[in-house]
Amino acid sequence: MARRRTLPRRSYKPKAEALSMTHPIGAAIAIARIRSTLRTLQLHLHLIEDGADAREVLPDTAWLLGIGCEVALAHQQPDLRVLHGALRSVLQMAVQGQRWNAALALAVDHALQRSQELFEQHLHTACSVQEGARWLADRIQRGTVQMTDVAGAELYSGATSPGPASSARASSSPSPTQEPA
Repeated sequence: MARRRTLPRRSYKPKAEALSMTHPIGAAIAIARIRSTLRTLQLHLHLIEDGADAREVLPDTAWLLGIGCEVALAHQQPDLRVLHGALRSVLQMAVQGQRWNAALALAVDHALQRSQELFEQHLHTACSVQEGARWLADRIQRGTVQMTDVAGAELYSGATSPGPASSARASSSPSPTQEPA
């Protein structure tokens, strides 16, 4: 009897590629991947000790929160501030040495759940903004992220000057002058 070769089990790593929304199976796969990513992140968020290295969790957390922020912004969702605040908190942890702040675990968990809900409700929009979210996650993973990579409070005032820190649509996407490298 021939032994079947099985592929090694890999955890899902979000990618910038657009998922096909023209077919129900593509949509179902996207939703299943997001739910799986969310479960994994939720477990990690509550198990990481305060001050511990969070290099494995912060990029994927920023990716999902970035998508949630972009979707909330595009669809004028009332919880944009909560999602944006959680994204900025994750960004702050990444900038300050990629160390976890356990006091923020519950708030980040809540924002991740809302991001997942928005992803499912507005699947087409969510898939179209993945590239910017992936860009931010890649910068976090490489350790090159800066606070100016995500819009600040000016996002709520309606100020729109060039650059990723002040563009209303740039909560997680690169400016035209920056290379996504």
